[in-house]
Amino acid sequence: MSHASGSNQAEEGSTRKRSRTVGDQGRRSITLPAEDTMEFTDISLGEIHVGTGEEVKVWKVHIKRFAGMSAWLKRAFITAVSEQAGVDLPTVKLPGDDPRIFQWVHNYIYAVSFAGLKGADVPVINNAGTSGSHDDDIVIMSSRVKVEDHDNPLASGSAANQNAAAAQTPDANDDLKEVAADAITPRDLMVLYLLAYKLEIFSLRNKAIDALHTWYHPDAQEKRKPSTVAGAVGAPANNDDYEPAKLLPFGRVPWMTDVQYVFAHTPDGNSLRRLLIWTCVMCLFSKRPQKKKLPEDWNDVLTSTGEIGCAMIKTIASLGWVKGTKDCKDIVIWQKFTFHEAETSIDLDV
Repeated sequence: MSHASGSNQAEEGSTRKRSRTVGDQGRRSITLPAEDTMEFTDISLGEIHVGTGEEVKVWKVHIKRFAGMSAWLKRAFITAVSEQAGVDLPTVKLPGDDPRIFQWVHNYIYAVSFAGLKGADVPVINNAGTSGSHDDDIVIMSSRVKVEDHDNPLASGSAANQNAAAAQTPDANDDLKEVAADAITPRDLMVLYLLAYKLEIFSLRNKAIDALHTWYHPDAQEKRKPSTVAGAVGAPANNDDYEPAKLLPFGRVPWMTDVQYVFAHTPDGNSLRRLLIWTCVMCLFSKRPQKKKLPEDWNDVLTSTGEIGCAMIKTIASLGWVKGTKDCKDIVIWQKFTFHEAETSIDLDV
């Protein structure tokens, strides 16, 4: 082999390695461009401004901790330092983002810094908000119900359950202001996921996916161990080598407007997209209480855009069901980790 051909193969191998780190899925460690070599000390401080106009909120942060968790923020602070010469606090601005959601990002980064990944978590969804199932036998919470038991809002002693009989199922036209100030909705966790997606905080993206998985599938069995994971990238939708599936009750139904929102802000093959599409397909084929219907917004969204409906059809087709056969494979939701996007090594020495 000539030296030239060996060099070309080395370059091709390097290109393949780089391309594998760019995808949305898989295991990955955060790597930064060679030119991003600026170092920050433990006491280097900066500011992050989130929102616009009167809604702007300012956080003073330790740059090293935030740059260590987010490659996007590291690049932003490096740019801020070089462009804002002489200022005491280099500033990064996020005008298009929600200060309330960024507060959760802020809390998460500091929690990881002091307690590690296992010691950091995201808020627990405790309210269906202005989107969710119209079936109050399935989703008993309303935008007008204040949930006291954040660990288990459906617990028998919780305020939500005690008031469930009087609660009205939220309607798509409800005023957003009717949602309690301390309510945390599925859409909130989707927005958190998308902000973490933008900031390249992969562990936080996975935490948000976990929270949504728990909300929509509270009874899913974590112990099931298929040889090939259904719904995972590159895997068949279902397989014959897994523990028998438990017949789960009809779970919470996603608002299709929430699914549409995620589709508008994520690429094809995205993990959160897959979780929501599998959830929607399960809702279609799960046994529902008599006379209970899917939310009306499903019709509105699915007749106005074909992308989501096409994704659902592809998912159903991937099940391999054959007309006239009795061997229909069950639709099951797999463990949370099968929807994770990356495992990251967090470098605080930046």
